[in-house]
Amino acid sequence: MSHYFDHAATSPMREAAREAWLRHAGHRNAGGQYASGRAARGALEGAREEIAELLGAEPVEVVFTGSGTEADNIAVLGLYRASPLNRAVGSAVEHPAVREALAHLGSREGAEVEWLPVDAGGHVRDLSALGRPAALVACMYANNETGALQPVERVVAAARAAGTPVH
Repeated sequence: MSHYFDHAATSPMREAAREAWLRHAGHRNAGGQYASGRAARGALEGAREEIAELLGAEPVEVVFTGSGTEADNIAVLGLYRASPLNRAVGSAVEHPAVREALAHLGSREGAEVEWLPVDAGGHVRDLSALGRPAALVACMYANNETGALQPVERVVAAARAAGTPVH
């Protein structure tokens, strides 16, 4: 018997989600001005509003992406580019999409990138780098390969005290 544990990469759809997807899948372009396009756009915007309400956010704050990598790139690059600060911080065990986005900032955009070190178990312990402001700090909650849990609550508190947004 085999078991699938890499749900960070992909997971089976819940039946309710699958049924909703099937109702709206097909040859519909949510940007189209014809009836089925307008219906698709309505379904998309309805989903955006529902998600926003569940998260306590505004619908404009809910952005659908094609992948986790795209979402990470938008978050990391967007936070950095919107900030007047030239410093970005990430844990040494971030997902490759985040590590590569931070490395890009360092090599191509002149950012000072600082990595939070981890112990032998892959846990962030030293938060001293969060004591001064940065454009962003990136710290995953649970490592998708090792399962190591990070002290995200402490990271957020330290970053917030310095005025640094967290991804």
